[in-house]
Amino acid sequence: MRKVYLASTYSRHLEMQEIRRFLSHFGIEVTSRWINGDHTLETDELLGSAIAHRFAEEDLQDLQDADTIISFTGTGNRGRGGRHVEFGYALAIGKRLLIVGSLENVFHCLPVVEWFETIEQFKSWMENDSRS
Repeated sequence: MRKVYLASTYSRHLEMQEIRRFLSHFGIEVTSRWINGDHTLETDELLGSAIAHRFAEEDLQDLQDADTIISFTGTGNRGRGGRHVEFGYALAIGKRLLIVGSLENVFHCLPVVEWFETIEQFKSWMENDSRS
């Protein structure tokens, strides 16, 4: 795991910046540009706009550039569902898949998915895995 894409609801972008800092201690690059906080659509009317198109294209490129996708789930905020599309796209193109949080759909239960119930459990695994 050298390059990862972080998938989550947009409202968690600040938390994902913290995760990026944590991962950087292990030499892991985060490809997710959306977590910088500049991929916001204030209203649903913008969904058909050129800016929404650019955001989607950037996210797909960032997914392709990563070798691992880490999906952060379980906050109760379902958002617009983009993170589920990202997970499905990553599954289809054969990326390594990790879930941190609750399992939210049947695809999260596939044997290829590595699951961590909490962020603390994920961080502990990262710290122990980096020593091996």
